[in-house]
Amino acid sequence: MIERLQLTSLPINGDPGIRHDEIDFEFLGGDGKYTLNTNIFANDGGSREQQFNLEFDPTKDFHTYRILWNQYHIVFYADDVPIRVFKNNTNYGVNYPTNKMHIEATIWNDTNWVGDVDWSQGPFKAYYRDFSINGCQYQESNPQECYNDNYYWNTIMNLSPDEMQEYEDVKAEQMTFSYCMRNNSMNFPECMLN
Repeated sequence: MIERLQLTSLPINGDPGIRHDEIDFEFLGGDGKYTLNTNIFANDGGSREQQFNLEFDPTKDFHTYRILWNQYHIVFYADDVPIRVFKNNTNYGVNYPTNKMHIEATIWNDTNWVGDVDWSQGPFKAYYRDFSINGCQYQESNPQECYNDNYYWNTIMNLSPDEMQEYEDVKAEQMTFSYCMRNNSMNFPECMLN
């Protein structure tokens, strides 16, 4: 089973095969070993996955997961530690999410991706608490309003020096996979920039 928390531009029950924007946290695994999968779709089919070994069992206690998404970058946080940064490099031909999105939290299975589900282990449950969102009410006529510095998140252009060190440590010690390591990474211009 896959537990997912995502921002997505797809309509509810929309066709996931269409070009869309999406920012995902996905939890894979069981039996005490868990992988955190992150993915970004930017008006395309995604495939910008990065995976991390978690240093904790996410089923034993609540943890904080956060996404900062502004016009400068997308930052994924786990317990306030930045684990992934995706910079807005549209000036280099890199796709970047710009569509209005909504939040979805789901449990789903994909036997092609993660293998068969042992249904005898059900029911499968996910628990959330202290859920909150800070966001901009998207204005169809003027999306630039969402880039206003009156929203605190738009003043965060880079990681702090301490966050940068934490991020580098996570990449070195916990990242187990990045789409930029694949043979088709040339299809993603951001892989050449980082």
